[in-house]
Amino acid sequence: MHRGQQVSKAAYPEKFRRKLRTCFEARGIEFVFGDYIEVFPTEAELKASGVITTKNGRKIKADLVVRSTGPVPATGKNSHCM
Repeated sequence: MHRGQQVSKAAYPEKFRRKLRTCFEARGIEFVFGDYIEVFPTEAELKASGVITTKNGRKIKADLVVRSTGPVPATGKNSHCM
C-alpha cells in the first residue's frame, strides 16, 4: 500500500521501482495505491480478524502487515528483490 501511485518514493530510480513491483507481484503480492492505513491494528487484533481497513474504507485480508516509512525500510523481508 502506498499513498502515491507507484512503489516506493521518487527518490529511487524509476527502473528500480518497476523491478521491485514486478518482483513482489510475481510472489502474489497485491499493491494498493492512493490509500493508506491510518490506524494499525495490534498483532492480536490482526490475528483475530485477518482484516485491515484503509483510510478510504477498503477492507483487505492480511496475514502480515509490515509498516515501513522513510527512505530505507528497516526490514529484511524484501532483501531478495534488492
